[in-house]
Amino acid sequence: MDSILNSKELFALNQLFAGLHESEDYQQAFTKFLEELKELVKFQKGDVYFYKNEGKHINFEDFIFVDWGEDYLDKYLNAYADIDDALPIVSLKQPVMFRSSDVFIPDERMKTKYYNELLFPAGMEHSIEGNIYVGDDGYVAGIGIHRPDELGDFSQKELEIMKLSRPHLVNVARKFINTRTEIDSRAWSLAALYDFDQMGICIFDKKYNIEDSNLNKNDFMNHEYIGEMNRSLVTLCKSLNEKIKENGYSDVVENNKVHSRITIGSAHYFAEILCKNMGENDFKYIATVYDSNIIFDRLLLDVKDRYSLTEREFDILKCAMRGKNNTEISKTLFISVPTVKKHLTNIYQKMGIEGKHQVLGIIMEK
Repeated sequence: MDSILNSKELFALNQLFAGLHESEDYQQAFTKFLEELKELVKFQKGDVYFYKNEGKHINFEDFIFVDWGEDYLDKYLNAYADIDDALPIVSLKQPVMFRSSDVFIPDERMKTKYYNELLFPAGMEHSIEGNIYVGDDGYVAGIGIHRPDELGDFSQKELEIMKLSRPHLVNVARKFINTRTEIDSRAWSLAALYDFDQMGICIFDKKYNIEDSNLNKNDFMNHEYIGEMNRSLVTLCKSLNEKIKENGYSDVVENNKVHSRITIGSAHYFAEILCKNMGENDFKYIATVYDSNIIFDRLLLDVKDRYSLTEREFDILKCAMRGKNNTEISKTLFISVPTVKKHLTNIYQKMGIEGKHQVLGIIMEK
């Protein structure tokens, strides 16, 4: 078959490209593209997919498909994606769009588990595959169209149609990735944060209702404190809202934040609220809460390493920085007051300072 497209085919192809860019719903745009592509290229199964390249195991974040059928789709996603021999090629940085017959030796491929257990039974012996996004962020997006042996291999003209489509698919894929990245950063998927026992995250909507929180999912804080903490965070959200109303939402992230210390009972916390503009007059408030003692202990650990403090000197420094006097330190650590004084003198000499009042300056040097 001649690889040159006639005027009718070129017109249909341009219509196809125009349709890709019409919709802001990128899943719908890709689905429509695959459906209408059948008018120009005969295939029985089509897919556009997105995954993050993080090793041997393939976890698709989106798999947009037409005519796969539930059984084969389930088999591919759960059992065969990891041995899909096309994906290593699709994940290459350079632009690729290829027929499987141009890349794989048919007789050798027919011996593989992937071919015999999925491609042949599913009627996917022939394919055109390519990448439409390979980013430095690890995201890979690809497209594949497949048909059975009874329809024969894809022609050179059909491959050219896919190559001409690629730049348009790339543009839409980039928008799709950018949208997903923005959603991910704004949504703060807390499932991954529930294992953190030293940091709290709360998400509030624009009416200050809690959308999600990990405060009650771990041992980050005394559960009796959660109600008061939430009320304190709402107060900070309202304060930030007033600030933004007065000054406007800024392109500088730091201008859309407020910070505060929060004391509940005997516990001391540091809170930061970030306002995220979700578009169309919708805002979310992302609250991050830290235990002040944990933060301070980590900073002091750095001081210990920098100045080679002994374990005993480190214990005494922690007590001193928490406001205990020499007598209280001696009772806490079961040592005499003169011993406390001697250790403090050694600590200050190692740090090159005259007293406790200069320790904070040393900490902040980091």
